[in-house]
Amino acid sequence: MTTTGALRVCVSAGEPSGDRHAAALLQALQERRPDVQVEGVGGERMAAAGASLLERIESLSAMGFAEPLTRLVGHASVLRRLRTRFLERQYDLVILVDYPGFNLQVARAAAAANIPTLYYVAPQAWAWGLGRADRLRRTVQGLAVIPEEFPVNPVPADEVSLQRGAILYGIHCQMCHGAQGHGDGPLATYFDRTPQNLTSPHVTAEFDGLVYLTLAQGFGQMPALAENLTPRERWDVVNYVRTLPFGSGE
Repeated sequence: MTTTGALRVCVSAGEPSGDRHAAALLQALQERRPDVQVEGVGGERMAAAGASLLERIESLSAMGFAEPLTRLVGHASVLRRLRTRFLERQYDLVILVDYPGFNLQVARAAAAANIPTLYYVAPQAWAWGLGRADRLRRTVQGLAVIPEEFPVNPVPADEVSLQRGAILYGIHCQMCHGAQGHGDGPLATYFDRTPQNLTSPHVTAEFDGLVYLTLAQGFGQMPALAENLTPRERWDVVNYVRTLPFGSGE
């Protein structure tokens, strides 16, 4: 994306955690583009980072007996304002931070106005909804995960861990992903989509924490293993997967 004037950005963060991450993102963006102009939905942290708030997050998270109805009305009102500004071409870029129930609607509105959109999410939200990638392709041009929130692997990849991981992989993963992790296990043909090649450059470049979260919470048709494996056992599987011979493809 190129722009001849100031970079105009709309940021939508519908809850306090998103407000915090959005503020940090804005500070980094300002270092690269001091001319950036930011409007959007956020809280005190975004405002302190220089954003002009069209709506505060409190209006999206009303509490009380009538909370669901109040929240629905608040969402609809804010969405109408954003849709109008999108159609008026007020922005060069839209950045969405977590809060998928609302922000997926914002993404569709931005796509209808042909405005590029980046979805910036915490890994916990992304891992339990990895299938969102397919659904977002038509509306979002970029997906980013907040790296500092990934769980850090606390288990050394020693002989004991690798042996345990190999056994657990054989029990829980091999039937789908195959002995070498290429996604060619005997059950692979029964899925709508081929199981992930665990040795592809795409996967091997990921943080251990994302692989761990995917194991725990599942991916698409792949079952979650949170109830089958303890946290230590999941890390053992991650360590073992990292030893599989490097492959190719997606």
